[in-house]
Amino acid sequence: MEICMVKGKQIAYEVYGQADENPPLLILNGIMMSMKSWQKFIPEITKNRQLILMDFFDQGQSERCEGLDYDHSLQVEAVIAVMDAVGRAEYDVSGISYGAQVGLQVALASPNRVRKLALFNVSAYTSPWLKDIGEAWNRTARLHDPESYYYVALPYIYSNMFYTKNIQWMQARKALLVEFFTDQFLDAMIRLTDSSRNFDIRERLAEITCPVLVVGADHDYITPINEARSLHDHLKRSELVELKDCGHASMYEKPHAFYQLMEGFFSQKHDIIIA
Repeated sequence: MEICMVKGKQIAYEVYGQADENPPLLILNGIMMSMKSWQKFIPEITKNRQLILMDFFDQGQSERCEGLDYDHSLQVEAVIAVMDAVGRAEYDVSGISYGAQVGLQVALASPNRVRKLALFNVSAYTSPWLKDIGEAWNRTARLHDPESYYYVALPYIYSNMFYTKNIQWMQARKALLVEFFTDQFLDAMIRLTDSSRNFDIRERLAEITCPVLVVGADHDYITPINEARSLHDHLKRSELVELKDCGHASMYEKPHAFYQLMEGFFSQKHDIIIA
């Protein structure tokens, strides 16, 4: 694990694989994720390129921001600080959900550093729908009741088909997460959720000039498929892929497609194929 400093606070990141002529791939976490969430993807990704993972503020091994009211701009600073620390001139950037929103803003803040963007399960703003979902999460988080938080936040991240088909996996995951949902984690989730409250870059989408892959899912209840379609319509250079029978957590529900879409888009060695 490596550390860089942003506003006097520590951001944790990890570098895998050897640098070569290809831009490194920087993957940005969803809101409840950490660098550990990507472990099963590391062997495949590092066959073809260097990989950089990081934890946002209030995630994983990065520093907590108790008492700090912040928005996505702080996380954008963190991403750019990691880019500076790694020291490459250009990066391919991929993100899911919260991380994809931050990735869009990194492309706006530092366009010369982002060669391509691959965005999964994302919207260009926090809709009233999503804002109220976040409010439900936060009201429950303030109870410091891990099981209640699980039931309010987690089932809707998955499609009902996946949840039902993989109920034993979900039950095992619930047992792990309930242990993980400490008071510190829940307080951090409140701050992370609040940091998205005023997110809205709809009027700036035309400023993003790099190629963008937008991937939505037809059973995504958090960022519905119409959000992905709208984002695609307003970007200058984008491709849209719609995953079938998939929810918001596409990296878990369709891991092979998730990886193949990234690899196909960034390498341009073959057509994008959903498998």
